[in-house]
Amino acid sequence: EIEKRNFKLWLSSTSVLERVLERVLEKVIYSKIHNQTQIELVDIREKIKLYVRNESFVKAKEILDSENYCIIAGIPGIGKTMLSNMLFYAYSSHGYAPVYIVNDISESLSLLKEGEKQIFYYDDFLGNTSLYDKLNKNEDKEIIRFIEHIKKSKNKKFILTTREYILNKAKSTYERLHNYDFLNYTIDLKDYTKIDKAHILYNHIYFSDLTEEQKNALCLNKNYMKIIEHRNYSPRIIETMTFLFKDKNDGRDYFQCFLENLDNPTRLWEHAFESQISNGARTLLIVLGTLGWGVEIEKLENCFISYCEERSTSYHLDIEVDNIKKYLRELNDNFIRIKVNNDRTIISFHNPSIMDFMRLIISELQSDKIDEICRSILYYS
Repeated sequence: EIEKRNFKLWLSSTSVLERVLERVLEKVIYSKIHNQTQIELVDIREKIKLYVRNESFVKAKEILDSENYCIIAGIPGIGKTMLSNMLFYAYSSHGYAPVYIVNDISESLSLLKEGEKQIFYYDDFLGNTSLYDKLNKNEDKEIIRFIEHIKKSKNKKFILTTREYILNKAKSTYERLHNYDFLNYTIDLKDYTKIDKAHILYNHIYFSDLTEEQKNALCLNKNYMKIIEHRNYSPRIIETMTFLFKDKNDGRDYFQCFLENLDNPTRLWEHAFESQISNGARTLLIVLGTLGWGVEIEKLENCFISYCEERSTSYHLDIEVDNIKKYLRELNDNFIRIKVNNDRTIISFHNPSIMDFMRLIISELQSDKIDEICRSILYYS
């Protein structure tokens, strides 16, 4: 205390100066994270009017209540962030001090307060464009350590979100993540009943800036049912066509544009396909796209090898041809489904919108690449 009061004493004292700097740094960090948390909560309050509570909220909350943490995973546009936002807000409204993490897990460690109820939220914790853009040095280790601490706590909750294929890629890249038994809840389109889909569409239309003519076009002849029952229905497309759609054109053209966006799911899958999976995984999806809806793993493997060998005559491919299981793990539960039926392992696309997307990708390939596909064909139907 004497040193602190007399700056000439503490100016030359390294230990006291370090303690003072630590206190200042703590205040700076706390202020930054507090501000970013408040900004996030304001954004969430704006989204509450759009949210439709469904079975996924109940199931994810059960995991959080019992295990104190939960990874919300799923394919792009399925509603991961919206669900996580609502869970974060719900716990914040029930006495948990909110902490929104932006950069890395160290932000949560700096604000961890024993004895205080806290809810931590780490959106896209493995990156939203690429795994390798996100994890800092030893962050995989620190994330697991923090999760273990939260699991043992009586007054802490931790919500994380990621895309399923990035989580699979992380597990195959980082040994610590591969060996850790994560608890995650994967949102599936089946979680949304027809009534849920209708409520989501209604909320977005009601609070949108769509013209009366556009709204009426969705009601005309019950056109909204064509949206609700569409096989490529997704909350992201609903949001895009009601909140991000700025063209105030004729209502009939708007409804047709709505259907075209559902028919062509490029908005959902193009970025993920081009930027978020490995070259080998992309090649495997192209091969699967030539084989129809479901195929035995042995046939898929044979076709994959055949296509890669054909391509290697023209190009140098950075693909581990004999490591198809690695690519399957990377794609599983996001682009594809893997099912075992009577000792037969069947590989299929996760949902019809992905199959449509892959058909579009194949149709736009250059003629020489189409020739390579044709020359590598092993099966014909």
